[in-house]
Parts: sequence; C-alpha cells; structure tokens
Amino acid sequence: MQQEEIELQLWEYIDGTCSADEQARISALIATDAVWKACYEDLLSFQHSLQADATPERTSANFTENVMSVLDASASRLAARKRMLTLSIRIIVAFFIMSIGLLLSYALIDAGGVSFASSEYQLPKIELPEVQLPSYAPFIAGLSVVIMLLAAIDKMLRNRTGYRL
Repeated sequence: MQQEEIELQLWEYIDGTCSADEQARISALIATDAVWKACYEDLLSFQHSLQADATPERTSANFTENVMSVLDASASRLAARKRMLTLSIRIIVAFFIMSIGLLLSYALIDAGGVSFASSEYQLPKIELPEVQLPSYAPFIAGLSVVIMLLAAIDKMLRNRTGYRL
C-alpha cells in the first residue's frame, strides 16, 4: 500500500469517521506493522500540535486598550477627512454657481436684455481692434474655462483623497 493511502485511512481512524470493522483492522495494523505505527504516531503528534496552536490566547487589558485607542484615532482621522471633503465640495459648488451667474449676467448684458442708465453706470471707453466674433463667443469661452477648472480641481481632490468611482 502507498504512503498516501495509509495516511488517508489513518486520518479516518483518528477522526473517527471509519466503520467499526475498519477501526478494528487499522488498530491491528498499528499494533503489528511498524510502518503503520510510525505513520500513526506522526499524524497523531501533528494533530495534537494543531489543536495546541488552535487554542485562543487570553489578551491583556492593555492590549485591548491599545487596539481601541488606535481605532478611535483612525475614526477621528476619517471624520476629519470627511469634513475636509465636504468643505471642498461646498467651495467648488459655490465657485461653480458664482461663475455661471457671472457668465449669465454678462451674456444678458451683452445681448441687450438688461440695460443700465448711463447716469448710474458707465464703463470706460476702450478701443479694441475690430474682430468679427459672434456675440455668444465670450460666454462659450468662459463656460469652457469654468468646466476645465472644475475638472482640474476634481482630479486634484480625487488624487488627494484617493476616491475612485
């Protein structure tokens, strides 16, 4: 018989999963055959060492306190990171809303939808070269700049916080 078959039968014998006839036969083989006896003693010592290693150890109160203090510190760091992230998001939202509001007001003023009396408000006269651009070009350019800035800020915050979608 091969060593693997002997070990399988001995494990069944040690675990108590074999039949009564098998137990009697293996007991007789252990008592008479030196190979079976040596293999049985090796497996038995291995099982005892596994059971000794599997018993839980008692932890001291100091260990428990140390673990809890580390968990408390990590929880406070996580809360601080969450507050910082919330503040960053609010700043970005405020910037976005202000930019959109300014761009919309510029577009309304430029389109003639809102007029100011000359006595109340007067812009300085600036001579610019004549360029034929549509009236909505500054609005599109400003909106593009705002979108690019928001994308850059978003990328920076994702790299800093490690957040991934």
